Amino acid sequence: MLFSKKQYPERDEELERLSNMVRQGQPIGFSNALAVINYQTKLKNYRQSQSFFNRLKKMLYK
Repeated sequence: MLFSKKQYPERDEELERLSNMVRQGQPIGFSNALAVINYQTKLKNYRQSQSFFNRLKKMLYK
């Protein structure tokens, strides 16, 4: 459906804090880094899926 809204991924304050540490170049643990990558990927995929252009493209090419 063109205008259906997916559930926005829950905002995790701890992962947001770790993301900010990564952006600032501060070292974090390997397992935390993997969790941040996974979290940021989910957010990116959600934002891309909700863009008008991508929803229109999906509707036209289905």
